[in-house]
Amino acid sequence: MNIYETERLLIRRWHEKDAHDLYEYASDNEVTRFLRFPAYMSLDDAVSRIKSMNESYSQFANGDLQTEIDFAIEQKITGKVIGSIGFVGYKENAGRSIEIGYIMNPQHQGKGFMTEALVGMFKYVVGNDLALRIEAKHDIENKASGRVMQKAGMTFEGIRRKGTSNNTNSRADCATYAILCEEVK
Repeated sequence: MNIYETERLLIRRWHEKDAHDLYEYASDNEVTRFLRFPAYMSLDDAVSRIKSMNESYSQFANGDLQTEIDFAIEQKITGKVIGSIGFVGYKENAGRSIEIGYIMNPQHQGKGFMTEALVGMFKYVVGNDLALRIEAKHDIENKASGRVMQKAGMTFEGIRRKGTSNNTNSRADCATYAILCEEVK
């Protein structure tokens, strides 16, 4: 099932056939070094993740926004999954705020794909009335992720000292960005 599409991308649910594409980038230590999960050790890790996401989709569809969920980012022209984007947090009593997380295959970074996917996700959130505020954060060492947030139109709100952790359980400072739903174009 497709969630939304942009000019060059299709954002959709994961399929079993996507395991190789997911493993290609999720097994790269450089890709995962700022994330909470370690690099995948085998194709089975990708298969398990896809199975887990497919089990979470029904909870999300039933309105459980607390469910951490992500979707495949497929490049339309090739049919290849080049990354993922999804929801990593939701706060009902904080102005209905949802947090977005994302990851991109390094072979496809620097081409505007993630900015395109992120702007599309903003429109999805607004169109489905999921939240009033959309947030994202990144380890301050991951400057490329911050540039994506800026290009997508998010506003820098500050640095949370030791406000995140990575897959080595190291605490790190994180930059926080947000966009209000009324600012989404």
